[in-house]
Amino acid sequence: MLIFFLGIEILQTEQGLLLTQRKFTMDLLEEFGCSQAHPVICPLDYSMKLKPEEGALLADPTSYRRLIGKLAHTA
Repeated sequence: MLIFFLGIEILQTEQGLLLTQRKFTMDLLEEFGCSQAHPVICPLDYSMKLKPEEGALLADPTSYRRLIGKLAHTA
């Protein structure tokens, strides 16, 4: 029986097949040191206004680019 196909986990239920990327998500959380993070509805305050000239730049954006690349690949 097929369990994984192209990174998608396939589970059989009484209602039919369930496709999930749970393993991919858990692997990403582990790789980027977020496996112990707690889920939130929105990580930012709704009233916060972000401006490009404010805030600190990332010291090394390589990790961020790698994460965005992996997320874009699954879209």
